[in-house]
Amino acid sequence: MSLRSFFDPKSVAIIGASGTPGKGGYALIENMTKTDFKRKVYPINPKRREILGLKTYPKINKLPEVVDLAIIVINNEAVPQMIDECGSFGIKNVIIESGGFAEASERGKKLEKDVLRKARKFGMMVMGPNSIGIIDTSSGFSTPYVPIETVKKGRVAFVGQTGLLESVFIPLLRNIGVSKVVCMGNKCDVDECDVLEYIIDDSSTDIIAMYIEGIRDGRRFIKIIERSEKVLIVLKGGRTTYGARAVSSHTGTICGENRVYDALFEQYNIIPVKSFEELFDLVKVFISQPFPNGNCVGIITVTGAGGVTASDCCEDNGLEIASVSSRTLEKIREVYPTWHR
Repeated sequence: MSLRSFFDPKSVAIIGASGTPGKGGYALIENMTKTDFKRKVYPINPKRREILGLKTYPKINKLPEVVDLAIIVINNEAVPQMIDECGSFGIKNVIIESGGFAEASERGKKLEKDVLRKARKFGMMVMGPNSIGIIDTSSGFSTPYVPIETVKKGRVAFVGQTGLLESVFIPLLRNIGVSKVVCMGNKCDVDECDVLEYIIDDSSTDIIAMYIEGIRDGRRFIKIIERSEKVLIVLKGGRTTYGARAVSSHTGTICGENRVYDALFEQYNIIPVKSFEELFDLVKVFISQPFPNGNCVGIITVTGAGGVTASDCCEDNGLEIASVSSRTLEKIREVYPTWHR
């Protein structure tokens, strides 16, 4: 299974395209026109002839070709029928950006199961529902349904069950520089293992930063990270009782036990963080400094307390403090102020 068509499709249909500024189906097309994405884009809208200079089509089966990818941004109740129409037309890859599924209600859970059942009947891969989709700076492909600015190209991939990475945090990503951003949504089909497997083989990515609320297939996840040589930083949501309840209403995910995730992260050298601020700070460290060759650390500080607390932090995190040779000490003394000797 390859996710190439989700990141670099040769042709895209936007089901629910809108000619009204402020609507998701309008922002989606507008975002694509602002990037370097040069592939075919087909808006589906029975009431319009064109949107932002693109010819529209009334139905999916009226397109001149079977597209690589369909993006669905319509009412949740209409999505299962649209999966049928896409599958009957031969479309094999779909991003569902509509919400109101397992994260919302019992009715939504039923709709999501219906979507997955129909998708599997057609051999279709589905990202979402409740997903804001993809940003790929190599292909110029961008699917958020909120207006965004162009993101700077870089070596960091952000993967998560949150649209924050492709909306609120866009200004931060612009400063960091990214290769890819992925919002998996409810993960009814395509999940963190599928995305991670694709990205660890991506030559444009050195660092992977993830926000996850749960891992569906732990054994597969381990097999994938065992063969990865990329830095992996993970923010695990739902660590507390209240957080786990919030996760259920966010993406409908079951969080799992913290101690299991703690052991997984420690055993496989995954760097855990507890906030988005820490996630972005660590990413900035890795992109601005050369990767360390080992776990030995030298500390430079202007105060004794700074050295003490830094030493404690190093030991807490399995790092060793380097021994300073007499030759190095002599060199240091040459530049020290006289009052400090």
